[in-house]
Amino acid sequence: MRAKTLFVDSIAILFIILWVYAAVSKLFDYNNFSIELGKAPLLSGFAPVIAVGIPFLEIALAIMLLVERTKFIALVLSSSLLLLFTVYLFIILNYSSYIPCSCGGILGRLGYKEHIFFNLILFALGIASILLYQKENQHNQTKYNNLSVH
Repeated sequence: MRAKTLFVDSIAILFIILWVYAAVSKLFDYNNFSIELGKAPLLSGFAPVIAVGIPFLEIALAIMLLVERTKFIALVLSSSLLLLFTVYLFIILNYSSYIPCSCGGILGRLGYKEHIFFNLILFALGIASILLYQKENQHNQTKYNNLSVH
């Protein structure tokens, strides 16, 4: 297995663990998660939909990351979701009088700055995996085209 493929697969596994863990944590403590979302600035009007939608999306992303055919789009969506969470945390920290705490498990024990740092590291790994995935697929497509020409 090529190093690029191993890196991309490792990041996909890391995201699978993250999304399943995050979804299960939210679902096990659904009442608290839902209540905190209801208090969250910018999100309170959408809290019921978000409380169901986020865990569903996290599980869907984990499943998509397992399937080779959907892995690339799942990497893009995973990185996008991490960036969205990070931007939201940044906005809440800097522009809100109330800072909700709806993260469960280990992530709930992180401070907000540490959580932003954690998200940015995962985001960077996600972007690196997307770029490597594209490069690897271009390499494989070129190799395939060269074989079919002869």
